Amino acid sequence: MKPRLFPALFFLLTLSGALLLPACSKAPSQPVLIVGMDGAEWNIIEPLLAQGRLPNLSRLISKGAAAPLSSFDPLLSPIIWTTMATGKGPDQHEILDFTMPDPITGDPIPVVSCQRKSKAFWDILTDKKIDVGVVAWWATWPAEKVRGCIVSDRFTTHAFIHSPSQVEKVTYPAEFINRLQDKMMGWEDVSYETTSRFLNISNMEFDSHTVFDFKDPITHFRHIHASMQNVKEAALEIWHRYHPKVLAVYFEGVDTASHLFMPHAPPPYPYSSDEDRRRYGRTVEEVYVYQDQLLGELLEAVGEDARVMIASDHGFLNGWQRPLDASPSFDYATAAQWHRMQGIFVLSGPGIQSGVRLKRASVFDITPTLLYLLGLPIGEDMEGEVLLEAFPHGSPPPESIPSYEDQAWAAQRRRQAETFTMPQDPELMEKLKSLGYIGGSTDSKAVSIRGRLSLAEYYIWKGDERRAERELLQLQNTAPDFADAPYHLGLLKMAAEQWGEAESDFRRTLELEPQNLPARQNLAYVLRSQDRREEALELLKETRNLYPLVPDILVNIAFLYRELGRPAEALEALDKAMEINPHSHPILAQRALTLEALKRDEAAIAAWRRVLEYWPADRTAKEHLESLEKQQP
Repeated sequence: MKPRLFPALFFLLTLSGALLLPACSKAPSQPVLIVGMDGAEWNIIEPLLAQGRLPNLSRLISKGAAAPLSSFDPLLSPIIWTTMATGKGPDQHEILDFTMPDPITGDPIPVVSCQRKSKAFWDILTDKKIDVGVVAWWATWPAEKVRGCIVSDRFTTHAFIHSPSQVEKVTYPAEFINRLQDKMMGWEDVSYETTSRFLNISNMEFDSHTVFDFKDPITHFRHIHASMQNVKEAALEIWHRYHPKVLAVYFEGVDTASHLFMPHAPPPYPYSSDEDRRRYGRTVEEVYVYQDQLLGELLEAVGEDARVMIASDHGFLNGWQRPLDASPSFDYATAAQWHRMQGIFVLSGPGIQSGVRLKRASVFDITPTLLYLLGLPIGEDMEGEVLLEAFPHGSPPPESIPSYEDQAWAAQRRRQAETFTMPQDPELMEKLKSLGYIGGSTDSKAVSIRGRLSLAEYYIWKGDERRAERELLQLQNTAPDFADAPYHLGLLKMAAEQWGEAESDFRRTLELEPQNLPARQNLAYVLRSQDRREEALELLKETRNLYPLVPDILVNIAFLYRELGRPAEALEALDKAMEINPHSHPILAQRALTLEALKRDEAAIAAWRRVLEYWPADRTAKEHLESLEKQQP
């Protein structure tokens, strides 16, 4: 766990046309600190801010600009973090999933850096002779040659080190890993005293979990804690050794802890037991508090002069928003359902406006905004923009160049990707399975299929139906038994109101996966759109028997009942839905509409008032309430 330290040696290298310098003894003026917090969610952060439990993040927000950070489909971390690092979508950078087929053996391997076909900001800064440090960012192994230092994403999973040649690839410079080894914690180094802050377990229970297992919440949590601590230590080591102009640090802990413990957080969730809620109910919030503590240590190191950027790739459903159609254990089909499209963004420090709430921000904007901070032009082939709203009025407009890539770099990248091979990584693959990010099938065909599906989902999100359909048809030809292909084709046809083709696609999906809930719900919508409401109603009743805890099914049943002139049965369905989730906006609104249809005006007024209690900006609710109140004697 803690191999021997030997002195690092640094050489002047010019292998990529950039000068790679030795350690720097002087801190740069106005450095930029980027802190990535995977899965960080405003709806969890804001109450903790109000309680004063996140003092470091609170200080940054008060002195800077903040916003929800819009992401894109598919909500998968390697894809989105690579977009954040490049300013480009997966159709350009080609990181498409957590895994990829080894180009030589075909074996599934975790995604690697040479698969990326666009320059990341650390490549651009190296070209511009700007010192950079990167820690644990997705898809950075093998560590690339930069002007500064990279500690790759494999650093946080130790069992992947199969050979000395792989050890050399964990960091750049290769020998930098030896500066880290004696500072690193293993999961077994996380004490009961530390663990009990996050988990409500006895010392005896703690001591009984002696064998590491990603499926064991206690040992897995200790791994999360150790990894977060190790990332912070690596970042501080880079800072004190190199003093880079840009230090980018990625933390996975919030997302991993949310996947493991959000089902046990308040309020009570059907897939959690009373005992698990007692043990793990506070874990997620405590991890956020710990993340803020680590942020504080980084801020202290870089100093008040630093510009600081905080970002998450997506949010995380919580409270009454948690998906009830997801299974109690995470699997490949449901893990990403817990992700929310909006993450967090904060930009703070000298030259940034204070107390600004940005109107919009996107994961595509991270690299363009970073380049602007550094006085560098933006690539015209980048899809993002500079977040000028965060800067003082009168700031100069960004300059641009056609691209930071050239044919020589692209050719070199292709050669690297075509010839790269590595042994399989059982520990990291098991970790991804435990979080539901990859399925049980990990042969090369399955891995390639998931990548193509990711690209199709991205094209659908982008509104490029032609390319999406092309990818899906090719995917269907390659893997005719892969249910996601006809399902997504059905979505395209449904959006185009091609009801007959959409029906065929959804029925094909259900032939392959008879209990596929989204396919059932969308097929019901297609049937309704063809004036076949009774058929749609029967399908949803059957679906309700399969998924008794999913209130959305009851909402759709109620909608059909009301359209069929049966409002009393609609109200009965909505009352059952309220028992499952009494705070759902669609349920409360549909219930108010149904009470109106039943001419129960006083009850409808009370129902609309309840909608506005939770969602005061709901204009439709205001209009209905005002209309009903005017009619009262």
